[in-house]
Amino acid sequence: MPGDRRTPTVRLRRLAAELRSLRTSSGLTRDETVKRTGINVATLYRIEHARVRPQTRTLRTLLDLYGVEEAHRSELTAMLRDARQRGRLHACRSVLPERYTPYIGFERGRAASGITRRCSCPGCSRPRTTPGP
Repeated sequence: MPGDRRTPTVRLRRLAAELRSLRTSSGLTRDETVKRTGINVATLYRIEHARVRPQTRTLRTLLDLYGVEEAHRSELTAMLRDARQRGRLHACRSVLPERYTPYIGFERGRAASGITRRCSCPGCSRPRTTPGP
């Protein structure tokens, strides 16, 4: 069912972009990375385009190859961990039109602003007013 497709969170999209950037700044092509890590080329493509969330060991392998410093490595590992969390709009998916599916993954990544937001989903059983993340 198309509406059940999982959309990547903002953190996963950021992680994917960062991994792509790290690879290119290391002077490596996707094929060279595949040869040096043993990761399947399709898997690497899906990781770098936020189609899949990498396993922790895969992330470590890539970060080792790219020579990422410990502080940045910790930040990226935390981003991977946080990418598992789904946003509050996922509870409303059944009542939202399918065209909104790509945007649902974005709402989890918005900054913790403390702004109160109204849940305006028709037929939604969530409280009308919900705090920010």
